[in-house]
Amino acid sequence: MLGFAVRQMKIHVKRMMTPPTCTLDVESSDTIGSVKAQIRDVPLHMQLLIFANQLLQDDGTLADYNIQDGDSIHFVIDLK
Repeated sequence: MLGFAVRQMKIHVKRMMTPPTCTLDVESSDTIGSVKAQIRDVPLHMQLLIFANQLLQDDGTLADYNIQDGDSIHFVIDLK
């Protein structure tokens, strides 16, 4: 890895369902796809994650999007 160390951290996923927020244990090197895999009550292909008004792509990492310990990302279900 170039330029950053892998860090363990917690992120919050804000959802319009019950429970409204869940906290995930992740690493800065985790891909968005692996984060989605931790959200088990909605199929992966229906999950959209948004951070800083940007739709997160499955192959990007938390570090790529500068997501830090304690940050919140927004969860939306894609009904298409």
